[in-house]
Amino acid sequence: YCDEKKTLALALRAKALGMKVLLDFHYSDTWADPSWQEKPAAWEDDTGSDLEQDVYDFTAQVIQDMNDQGTTPDMVQIGNEINNGMLWPDGQLYLSGDDNYDGLAGLLNAGIDAVRDNEPTTSDGTTTKIKIMIHIA
Repeated sequence: YCDEKKTLALALRAKALGMKVLLDFHYSDTWADPSWQEKPAAWEDDTGSDLEQDVYDFTAQVIQDMNDQGTTPDMVQIGNEINNGMLWPDGQLYLSGDDNYDGLAGLLNAGIDAVRDNEPTTSDGTTTKIKIMIHIA
């Protein structure tokens, strides 16, 4: 588990060693996997567009902070092991015919939009494209 401060420090070390960086957003206060996708406590009461805004704002802030220190991630993973969705229950997939693909898609798109909106641009106007990954375990 890494908070933003530790993530930024690890990114500095990795880039200094010539490594590429994959940034994996769990969007949880604990580990997220196919059997556990709990919302962060700060977002517990948020649903729908408010929760999508939380995802966007958090993702955008971390990407911008990484850009500011010169460690733009090479790839960003939106959610971790999201076989059954993420940020339950809003983005949960039940796999029983009552799937909530619209809820999951809204959350994923919020994260993707935040990455795209914060891709750095060089002085000559070239945008550094960040690869985006969706992790199905």
